[in-house]
Amino acid sequence: MRPYQFRKYLLATGHSYRPDSFVIPPAPRLAGSAARDLSSSSNHSRADFVVWRRSPARRIRDVYDGAVGVLELLATLAAGLFSGASIYINLVEHPARIQCGTTLALAQFAPSYRRATQMQVTLAATGFLAALSAYVLGAGTQWLIGGILLGLVIPFTLIVILPTNRRLLSPALASDSHDARQLLDRWGKLHAVRSILSFISFLLFLFALSRNFH
Repeated sequence: MRPYQFRKYLLATGHSYRPDSFVIPPAPRLAGSAARDLSSSSNHSRADFVVWRRSPARRIRDVYDGAVGVLELLATLAAGLFSGASIYINLVEHPARIQCGTTLALAQFAPSYRRATQMQVTLAATGFLAALSAYVLGAGTQWLIGGILLGLVIPFTLIVILPTNRRLLSPALASDSHDARQLLDRWGKLHAVRSILSFISFLLFLFALSRNFH
């Protein structure tokens, strides 16, 4: 019996149909063609159907679960974008700027740093807050651990990397000096820590999501 036939049958037999109601048809007791004929027939009695209507508490729980799912997906997306961009900088952009020479590398570092800061701070904060909120609402501990790892990127940047950034952006730094090259190399190694933290966080989120589908 098709869904529209269920609705028609319910109304004809005195049941009140609502979109949040579920009609559970009887399990076929016959095998083969006989079972198919029984399931396709519309000549069922009123007792052949069980109508289950979700309670208000169940509907609230469904909305609650949906909110947790959205937070989990948001945290995973933010961690994935952050780690992808961060790894790209380590493997592609930063080595390429250094190959162009220290002078050009410093000239390119300033605008790249400003643009990357806006994007990565937003992604790290969004992923951390989404993962923490999901954990508070009942998600597993993977979300708490992954959120902390992703959130650690922010204090690590402010405490450890920021002094190097300020020296690289200082007008007093000679663009062709040995100190400038050392600072660029040091920045690349420090940035790799952010790549590792965000990538581990992303893997934890993916693992937690995969468990939800089992």
